[in-house]
Amino acid sequence: MNFYYDFDIEAVFNWVKEDFILKHSASLVNNPWYDYDIEIDLRLVKQALMNGNFEFLYVVRDHGTMLLLLSEFHSSKYLDWEGSDNFDYYHCKIISKQSISLSKKAAGELLDRGPLLNSFSAGSKNSYLKEILEFVNNKGFNYSPAQSLFDCQRIGDELNLPSMSNFIERVKNHMLCMN
Repeated sequence: MNFYYDFDIEAVFNWVKEDFILKHSASLVNNPWYDYDIEIDLRLVKQALMNGNFEFLYVVRDHGTMLLLLSEFHSSKYLDWEGSDNFDYYHCKIISKQSISLSKKAAGELLDRGPLLNSFSAGSKNSYLKEILEFVNNKGFNYSPAQSLFDCQRIGDELNLPSMSNFIERVKNHMLCMN
């Protein structure tokens, strides 16, 4: 999938690297996994930019970092581990170069929200539904592809992913407003 953007991807990437990731992870520089964590985080950001994904949650733990793209389905349970109340949580909006410090509760709510709908075209209901099903099926959750929104809801329930359930509810509401 090719995207056209009216911004310099390299400049945005450098902002995320210098003014966000390296800044927020500076306290971990002596951690043995620091270089590896940063390399993975930067690789995820570069791939996200190339794929048109512009938001992520960044968790700075006492022993490393975790970057969760908000274009994926996650659960707030990913944030439940020992000491997680003392970690730092940041919501990064890449294109607008904004980062917001969050509480653990707010970070969990952000993860449970699921992907935003603005990355999908608003053609006919059928083309929109096809695009949504393709999006969910490309995530590789299940051996049998979802054929309907009901299947997507079932997969979300089976995998205990509130983000998928919330996403599908927003899709249903959006489709009610379509012609």
